[in-house]
Amino acid sequence: MKKILVIDDNQDAADMLAAILEFDGHFVSAAYGARAGLISVNAIEPDIVFLDIGMPELNGYEVAEKIRQLPLARQPCLIAFTAWNDPDCIAKVKRAGFNQHVTKASTIEALRAVIKGVSLRDQNARGSVSEWLGIL
Repeated sequence: MKKILVIDDNQDAADMLAAILEFDGHFVSAAYGARAGLISVNAIEPDIVFLDIGMPELNGYEVAEKIRQLPLARQPCLIAFTAWNDPDCIAKVKRAGFNQHVTKASTIEALRAVIKGVSLRDQNARGSVSEWLGIL
């Protein structure tokens, strides 16, 4: 079971993803927007953050960069969860410090595979998340 935070300015989208992840037994919180998301990351220190890219106050790239600067005990796995899938978006995702890029059209099985991958990396990790940031 993972502690997961979903950050999306679209409340319905955030709640839907949260419900799917909760169904699988994870502890899930949703934050509606960039600023609420940053506050929540500090408060709950999640294992995984599903982060929307296209948000109005701060975009997901900016939020990811801010999360990476937070003095957390352990940095979360950041997953860009977006409808955007073009090469420019994927390059920006890597530069911003995300660990994964998942499209919103993904299946439940694909989401489970991403979380399982995070769990396997956690079990095998000898260092911090920042050491495997290049994995997308």
